[in-house]
Amino acid sequence: MRILWLATVGSYYNGVGWVNSLKELVETTGNELALAFLSEDLKEKEVVGNTTYYPVKCPKNTFFRRLKEHYGGYKKNDGLMYLPELKRIINDFKPDVIHVFGLEIPFADILGNTDVPVIVHLQGLLVPADNAFFPAGMSEKTFRYPISKNEWILRNGIIYDKKKMHARAERESGLWEKVRVVMGRTEWDSQITQLFAPKSSYYHVDEVLRPVFYENTGQWKRKEGIFTLVSTITPVLYKGFDMILKTAEILTKNTDMKFVWKVVGLDENSYFVRTLEKKLGICGKNVNIDYQGVKGANELCEILLNADVYVHPSYIDNSSNSVCEAQMLGVPVVATYVGGTPSLIENGKDGFLVPANGVFELAELLKRLNADDALCENISHNAVATAIARHDKEKIIDDLMRVYQTVTDIAAK
Repeated sequence: MRILWLATVGSYYNGVGWVNSLKELVETTGNELALAFLSEDLKEKEVVGNTTYYPVKCPKNTFFRRLKEHYGGYKKNDGLMYLPELKRIINDFKPDVIHVFGLEIPFADILGNTDVPVIVHLQGLLVPADNAFFPAGMSEKTFRYPISKNEWILRNGIIYDKKKMHARAERESGLWEKVRVVMGRTEWDSQITQLFAPKSSYYHVDEVLRPVFYENTGQWKRKEGIFTLVSTITPVLYKGFDMILKTAEILTKNTDMKFVWKVVGLDENSYFVRTLEKKLGICGKNVNIDYQGVKGANELCEILLNADVYVHPSYIDNSSNSVCEAQMLGVPVVATYVGGTPSLIENGKDGFLVPANGVFELAELLKRLNADDALCENISHNAVATAIARHDKEKIIDDLMRVYQTVTDIAAK
């Protein structure tokens, strides 16, 4: 079988990320695989073993290009500009099936523009993310004043993020009608599929984790000392950074807990962090928050193994790799009951679920976990069993190849 993957980020090309882990599994099957990804460098295709790499030229990310984007260029961001190159790749590789990693990426515009069957592998879902973008008590007006350089001159702040998200969500909405085959892994993405593409075929295939988390399966142990919380956050509002700030403040003011909350992915000097702290009137340092910045897989694994609880406060999510990775290590997880997260966690058995913006519930639960070693160890044991079954590589590759075969068999009839 000849399989073409379309993904705009070429991290797997350099051997990084969970997509690379899946690629390594597919390569063991003996099928021929091709990967097309965006690249600022002009490169020719490269064949390594049974895998062919197709860099797709994209404009360089210069300051002026970013500025143009911030001043409304995001409204024109679609994949139509890449269609000629994608069609050339299809003609060159002649795939039996095309696998698109995310309906939100520019390459998804191949839908309806090829006779080759296309599978959409759901990642983030932008229409629900657009709906949940602003946390409770916030709106676009929240960030208009006082006047700031980021929001009014560079226009690369939170208001821009929201407008870009809305434009991308509208584009995603228009693509759903062209979707015929969907690959997902949660009850939530199945529901979204049935709502927006009721005539499509839906297949459940779980995701492979990054190697270091398999290597350290079940290695977490409860440690003595200061209670350590960890969250992995990207600088967008719907990931729930405000919930971290508010919960940390509640714990600081209303309990005698000695804790530190390590926030991976955020820099304390970033515009996003400074803005949220100011709007909420909460200084992270004053409520025991330790900003870690961006970390690689090995560093993140080490941080998690030395934590007591992983907290995932997102206002919308499908199947967070961070949650899955923490469970594989055995770190007790507390997450918000949103999107696909309830498909990952059975509340009270292999993790805990709290309401979105449920800062009081979260604070009480963290206080309880701090005092109950046995509860944490029981949750850890169950979480490891859940993660091992869900992320079993052999089952995942069998399920994936079965989907490919089913789709190509149907297309051949």
